[in-house]
Amino acid sequence: MKNLGRHIIPAACTLVSACTWSSLAHSQSNPYEMRYQFDHNGIPSIHAFVLKWTGADSNLQSIEVQVNDTKEVIQTIAIPQDVVKLKHGDLQEKKDHIKEKIIDSLDFNFDKFADLRLLREYPYTVGKKYYMVWLFDEEKNEYVLHSGISALQNPQVNPKSRRIETVSLGSIAGGEYTKQYYSVNLSNRLRLQTSVTQKIFDKPRLTFTRDIRARVAGEMQRVCKVEIIPEGKPIKLWGKRWWCDQYSSKDL
Repeated sequence: MKNLGRHIIPAACTLVSACTWSSLAHSQSNPYEMRYQFDHNGIPSIHAFVLKWTGADSNLQSIEVQVNDTKEVIQTIAIPQDVVKLKHGDLQEKKDHIKEKIIDSLDFNFDKFADLRLLREYPYTVGKKYYMVWLFDEEKNEYVLHSGISALQNPQVNPKSRRIETVSLGSIAGGEYTKQYYSVNLSNRLRLQTSVTQKIFDKPRLTFTRDIRARVAGEMQRVCKVEIIPEGKPIKLWGKRWWCDQYSSKDL
């Protein structure tokens, strides 16, 4: 078995935005390749990722996983053409620049190994941003597609709470929404732990109700309901203070 190396995210990495960035370079021999290398808190990744197209009008075909130092290809990820819609020409802004950050390196299952996230479509509809997510499997020494996380709407990692967070926007300029918080166990199984749904209650007064459900004793239960008003603090309508205090911030 080939040794892929280990791309480990430092324990000190607590905020994704402060820990992860990518450098991009076009291949000198092939203008339809993009090579990404990531950095976490100043520690360069073991792996680099080469995205490959066959031409300006072609869809993304594959991602080569390379050992960064030696350029050895240790895995080729075939891109499902019916799921991903990333044309090279649509992404180009100018030479060596692209319009959107389409690939990223994040730890989705909180095992200290960096995983891979790829935007599924560009351009995309605001509020409907989906990704394909591959988790790094230490035993197999490769990146393995996780269908559950890939099905989530715009999954974001919260290292502090060890949750994967998603938001589905509704009407009222996003004033209506559903925000969900998922845990990932040692078998990489997703489980919904908390769901927050906000809906308009009084449109002229811009008053909303926010319903909070959480997993208690293994079952999803309503734990709090609050009223969000334009001015002043949210009003608790029902529920225990501990739960309501956590999810009553207006900018949740």
